[in-house]
Amino acid sequence: MHPRLAEEWQDVLAAYPDACHEEEPERVELTLQLDGAGYNRARTRTAVLVPPGYRTTAPDGFLVEAGLSLAGGGGLPVSDAAGIGMPGWLLVSFHYVNEQGRSTWRPGADPKRGDNLVSYIGSIESFL
Repeated sequence: MHPRLAEEWQDVLAAYPDACHEEEPERVELTLQLDGAGYNRARTRTAVLVPPGYRTTAPDGFLVEAGLSLAGGGGLPVSDAAGIGMPGWLLVSFHYVNEQGRSTWRPGADPKRGDNLVSYIGSIESFL
């Protein structure tokens, strides 16, 4: 497990009890509840890849299970994740950036202060 993720792991589990750590590629998988009116299902398995430069390098998007779509049948702005070793998943581009395209990811030395995986997953929940 990536050292920074190990520092954050208990906080991740406290917020997302079904979270699990997976290798190749290294990631955290968990289930997120969705707005049942907006999607074709009420929840989805979600994965966040842990970048090698994590904590200073922010996660670069997230993945959802293939088959997730908008309630009206429309597709999500996603790409097939098979090319990154995640067949059966869809990659969603999602970054902490400002209007100028600069990263707003601000981790602290203490995982409980500043941006961390829990805050990133919380942002994914708001996005979805």
